[in-house]
Amino acid sequence: MPTIVSVTVVAGSGGSSVTADPDPVVIPAGVRGPIQWRITNSAADGWKFQMNGIDIAGAGTEFDQPSGGGQRVFTWNNNHTKPGQFKYTIRVSNDTTTVENDPSIMNR
Repeated sequence: MPTIVSVTVVAGSGGSSVTADPDPVVIPAGVRGPIQWRITNSAADGWKFQMNGIDIAGAGTEFDQPSGGGQRVFTWNNNHTKPGQFKYTIRVSNDTTTVENDPSIMNR
């Protein structure tokens, strides 16, 4: 069963933003498998992950098999071979705007 991260996009005349819940994504020791980021709010209709929609810094062999660019769900596999904190960037866009945020994953 994947670890689910809810992604909320807020778009307005004063600007747009994107957030992840939970932040950080805490993965208990020994838990491996997919992490799925899902754009969940209906107000975000038309927003999708860019091709590099979830970009994990220093992913190395700890994370692999990214998929979901151009969709509302983005997945990485977490091999969880060691504990550590991994920063990542969320990138979502609609036809005119791109927004980013930099949360983290904590492998315990």
